[in-house]
Amino acid sequence: MSTSKHNHTKFHSKFLILILAVFILAGQLFGAITGKIAGRVTDIGTGEPLIGANVVLTGTSMGAATDFEGYYVILNISPGTYTVRAMMIGYAPVNYTDVRVNVDLTTTIDFGLQIETIKGEEVVVISDRKAIKQDVASSQINISSDRIDDLPVTTVEGVIGLQAGVENMKVRQGGGPGGEDELALMLDGIGLKDDRTGNPISGIPLSSVQEIMIQSGGFNAEYSDLQSGIINVITKKGSANKYNLNINYRYSPAAAKHFGISPYDPDSYYLKPYLDNDVCWAGTANGTWDKYMQKQYPSFEGWNTVSERLLSDNDPTNDLSPTGAQRLFLWEHRRQGDITEPDYDIDIGFGGPFPVVSKELGNLRFYSAYRGQQSMYLVPFSRDRYKEWSMTTQITSDISANTQLTFSSFIKETETTNADEIGGPTFFKSVWSVADAFGAMTQERSKVFHPSYWCLMDISNRMYSLKMTNMLSAKAFVESSVEYASTEYFTRPMEERDREARYDILPGDAIYLVDEAPYGFETSLASKSIDGFMMGAKSNARDSTITSHLKFKVDLTNQINRHNQVKIGVNFSYWVFKMNYGAINPDLPAGRPWTKWERNPYQIDVFIQDKIEFKGWIATLGLRAEYVNPNGEWYDLDIYDAAFYSSQYSNDLEDTFPTEAIDGSLTLMPRVGISHPITENSKFY
Repeated sequence: MSTSKHNHTKFHSKFLILILAVFILAGQLFGAITGKIAGRVTDIGTGEPLIGANVVLTGTSMGAATDFEGYYVILNISPGTYTVRAMMIGYAPVNYTDVRVNVDLTTTIDFGLQIETIKGEEVVVISDRKAIKQDVASSQINISSDRIDDLPVTTVEGVIGLQAGVENMKVRQGGGPGGEDELALMLDGIGLKDDRTGNPISGIPLSSVQEIMIQSGGFNAEYSDLQSGIINVITKKGSANKYNLNINYRYSPAAAKHFGISPYDPDSYYLKPYLDNDVCWAGTANGTWDKYMQKQYPSFEGWNTVSERLLSDNDPTNDLSPTGAQRLFLWEHRRQGDITEPDYDIDIGFGGPFPVVSKELGNLRFYSAYRGQQSMYLVPFSRDRYKEWSMTTQITSDISANTQLTFSSFIKETETTNADEIGGPTFFKSVWSVADAFGAMTQERSKVFHPSYWCLMDISNRMYSLKMTNMLSAKAFVESSVEYASTEYFTRPMEERDREARYDILPGDAIYLVDEAPYGFETSLASKSIDGFMMGAKSNARDSTITSHLKFKVDLTNQINRHNQVKIGVNFSYWVFKMNYGAINPDLPAGRPWTKWERNPYQIDVFIQDKIEFKGWIATLGLRAEYVNPNGEWYDLDIYDAAFYSSQYSNDLEDTFPTEAIDGSLTLMPRVGISHPITENSKFY
């Protein structure tokens, strides 16, 4: 382990201790990832409301009693399928089965009870699923785990990609898909976003998913930092009574991912002019190829000409016959890129009660899921594959009848190849991203045959959160959370080339010793193969950037009456940016771009919203206030200062320009969403 990684691990441990300490002092903390059930209980014969009837979710401790008009509401229900039971003395109980609860939505279940004529009788009704979600003023899709099981996909991204209006983790808005940085990807209400790029962090194990909510447009006031859409992935909590195991495995045997001939075949575009006996000695222009054949391949002067040039120069150490020159070429292009390992995707989920101590610790239960993926590149670079693994864990405890505590974590490790020559967060993942790296064919030999052209790249993602929900009454609860997340980049070249000349490429002939080229990283641009192409000296990118954030959030939800559900929230976010990336080239040290700075911006958000629900008219009215402070300084200059804003600018003068503290900014954002149901299957919004 490198020193930087070791120090960062210690930093993680200290920060986790700080999070726990702050949580204990803060008291109540949680995140909005639930729905509700509401409705009315009446006498089926008279239509009169039944006051004090009990409505419960069977198998849980959740329920409510009806008011003077027969209405009830059950709040803070985790998404899933339930049986809802209505009971009152003198009436036969009614069970609604297969009742679906979705995130941020109201499921309406009305009961009609009839007077009990036979002791013990009860009525069972199968709940129907409405095609249109009438209480949301947007386009929203809720995908449950049972629906996911029927889909021909093995990843969360695959599930999302099958939905209309979503393309490559981009939600369509207006004329086309929005950018990835305009999307909010959440895990149990906690944002999964790379603070450096603003892009969502994918890789959630599919076996951990309870429900996926996808929403575009019409965002409530509680949401921020998004423009095109929200994807909220709700994970399984684990059962307090039984264990559950889920395994998904996909395997693709090693196979070529290109069409036609391999670039490493002697007859390929890259090699044929140098190995075909019809042209390789005299040259492509002087051999037997006609003009049409010559246009299909790079031009080559011929090994006879190469040998004459080497023998006639003043360096006796490079004297080679035409055959020897070709053997040196074969040594320098001996790398083979045939795919010899499989692609795979493994997804395992396991959960249940903690052994021995579960009952004593508030039905302590867990659900943990692991996902591992390997995808071989089209051709190998410094790495021959994209590889990642991720893991989610959720631990839940019912501290009391009204309080629940949840710890969640998401960890992801990525091994890939950097795709930026001057450092930065871009990397190769898919076959097509590798294919896009190739431009003019004659210039790509350095990438195909010399493995260190692109740098090694590792990315580490961490997210930890602690949440608590307190039911203040049957119609009010507090949700709060504290969260810490970090992303670390580590980009560097592969191991440096061993330059000791100890390999004899002319066995049985005159001794001609060479080093291990093309393998290993070469720091000198002067190191070129016999055909004139660089052998691995392009690996310039360096990156050791670390970003992290700490967030606190407290929300209060209150169902004031059957028409109004008010939600108030406060959020504080603090970021740590340690940017350190750029390019290094020992042969060309001047003008190499490098970025290094540290900043600690913070943000305070406050919102209030009211969800107003009437039959035929549903609205969410809200106001959000955001105060953002960059917590730094910027240059205090006239906009026409030529020394700073023109070609006269010099890095050497940077410290001489005056600076001043940057003021924070306050933004007010009203949010209005209105839904007008027309029929069971249509609405205006």
